[in-house]
Amino acid sequence: MEFHSENREVDSYLSRSESSDSTDGLDKNLNNKIQNTKDQSYEKYEKLKPQKSILNFSDNRYIVFFSIIAAILSFIETFLPKPLLFVKVGFAYVPILLILGKAQLKGIISIILLKSILGSIFAGTLFSFTFLLSLSGNIGVIIGILILSIIPIGFSRIAISIFLSSLSNIAQLFFYSFFIIRDMSLLNISPLIICFSVISGFFTGLIAVNIEKYYLDIRFDLV
Repeated sequence: MEFHSENREVDSYLSRSESSDSTDGLDKNLNNKIQNTKDQSYEKYEKLKPQKSILNFSDNRYIVFFSIIAAILSFIETFLPKPLLFVKVGFAYVPILLILGKAQLKGIISIILLKSILGSIFAGTLFSFTFLLSLSGNIGVIIGILILSIIPIGFSRIAISIFLSSLSNIAQLFFYSFFIIRDMSLLNISPLIICFSVISGFFTGLIAVNIEKYYLDIRFDLV
């Protein structure tokens, strides 16, 4: 009787071992299938993910290139509704944000000034008060960039965009109030202008960040 009892215990142990091995095998197969599915999904994602284009500039021709793009965007903005007087969303500054911190400071300033001139030529407003108003905003942006260049603190693209947008719109508001309508009481809407600048600057900076992250790699190899 003891012999048969021991046999039954051995058979039971072997049965449990075989069942455990079978379960382990199923688990491994399931894990392999899950891993293969993950790998295939990742490969599909990599194929669908947009590939970044590389723009490499080795001379000052980038000034002309970005000036024209910024001027075209500025011209397109003239057809968009303006929520407050002369205030624009600021899409024309996206090219500036893309090269800020990469290109030379004098090159960036040249692009901003050329953007103002070319944009006015495209719109047929060169040397009109509209041109001067746009120029005042661009001068505000240049002042902001010069301030950022001497501050030893790094800021995000979005923070820089909000800062430059605010300076541009406030500079235009001062010019419009002092030189065009000669009524400084218009400065009372400064808080409203700044609020809109924060919103527009945020979205403009967000566009620049996503272009730089997913679509475009701009490099400079200037001597």
